[in-house]
Amino acid sequence: YASERIQFGRPIAELPAVARMLRRMDVEIKAMRCLMVEAALSVDRYHWAELRTRFATKPGDREQKGGPGETDTRKWEKIASILTPISKYYISESCNAVVYEGLQVLGGAGYTEEYDLARLYRDARITNIYDGTTQIQVNAAIGGVVAGVSAKGHLREYIDEQFAALSSENERLTAMRQTFEDIVALYKDLPDADTKGRYAFEVVQSAARLLCSLFLEKTACKLTGEAREERLRIAGEYQTDSEAILAGNRIKLERA
Repeated sequence: YASERIQFGRPIAELPAVARMLRRMDVEIKAMRCLMVEAALSVDRYHWAELRTRFATKPGDREQKGGPGETDTRKWEKIASILTPISKYYISESCNAVVYEGLQVLGGAGYTEEYDLARLYRDARITNIYDGTTQIQVNAAIGGVVAGVSAKGHLREYIDEQFAALSSENERLTAMRQTFEDIVALYKDLPDADTKGRYAFEVVQSAARLLCSLFLEKTACKLTGEAREERLRIAGEYQTDSEAILAGNRIKLERA
């Protein structure tokens, strides 16, 4: 629609303000997909041992080479219990933001029933309500996030693995990780449970932005040529927004 709608003598997709919205939508969708796939992968790894046991047909099947051992199963149980509520909260909220901007691109036309976007706009709103509202998901994730980044926490180990998967050192991501750890430390120092409850969202949001930044960067390592360069640009744009969000969250926690 944006490439066909003409205003001021050119398609509105070429207007800087609209082009910025379209680009941001594309970046957010790719980040959402990365988080969804990684969360699903963690659940698969958690259930692998259970499924191997249930469907084993002969002795030795349970110990099939390549499957996780008992220690790995416990690890992926912890990671899945963190990534599941984070992905439910983050993707459903991002979905609402994307369709909101999509409707803005179409203007009045997007608000009518003649375009599918009106239905998408309605349908998206339920996603951060059913199966647990965003607030419930944040409450479910906060304990795992805070405990997970302790010295021997599973989330810390998982983040280390994501950094190790990058093709080269990324100073921006390293700085973002330090900001995230500052946020968690400040959260732990809050005086009481009620105050912590008010600022749990900032911690979980920061975790989601750091993880998605890592996932986007990691996907670029699997690409070559122009596709790799484009993915790195997308990752860079997402990291810039994430740096700003984490910096803001740290300020909130400092002043709390």
